[in-house]
Amino acid sequence: MHKDIRKISLSEFSHLLRENIAVGLCLNPIIERIKSVEIDFDFFFNNDHSEKQREILRELVLLNTHHWDINPIAYNKLKLVLSESIAALKLSETVTQEFLAYEPKGLVWNQETINAFDAFMNDNRMGVWAAYNMLTSRKRAIFNEAKIDFELDDNLIEITTLAEFEENILKTVRINNELKGLLEKERLMPT
Repeated sequence: MHKDIRKISLSEFSHLLRENIAVGLCLNPIIERIKSVEIDFDFFFNNDHSEKQREILRELVLLNTHHWDINPIAYNKLKLVLSESIAALKLSETVTQEFLAYEPKGLVWNQETINAFDAFMNDNRMGVWAAYNMLTSRKRAIFNEAKIDFELDDNLIEITTLAEFEENILKTVRINNELKGLLEKERLMPT
């Protein structure tokens, strides 16, 4: 996808969420867009514009909770927007109550996670990309105020900063030259 994320329509965002495409990258821009528009919950079915708003909000509520664990900031902002008007989405009572009651869970980095990472780190390029995405998704989670419980060798450390991530997690994984190059390229990218 090569499109300026600021130019993506609500309908296009809905499609990306529904198809589980780039959800981690889309959540914050979607939530900020929703916060910047006035949503008229009373007239939710009266025009095309409000129908698009309802569609994106429904897709967000129906997202797998894993996305909220990685981005608790986005979840809390959405919950605040919807808390009093979620019934207007016409979702089942079970779905709405589960969404409103959900508490984002922290992530875990332990021997099982390290084994999964090592399974990706084989000699093929796709394995390296999968391992790279595993690391970057957790780094993105830290930026979104998710906590990572680092559990290894009877040690439990709560990781909340990028420095702690690099100091603890990166030391537990085998990084080949290709992955090292990807991580270095990421450091050099402008923010």
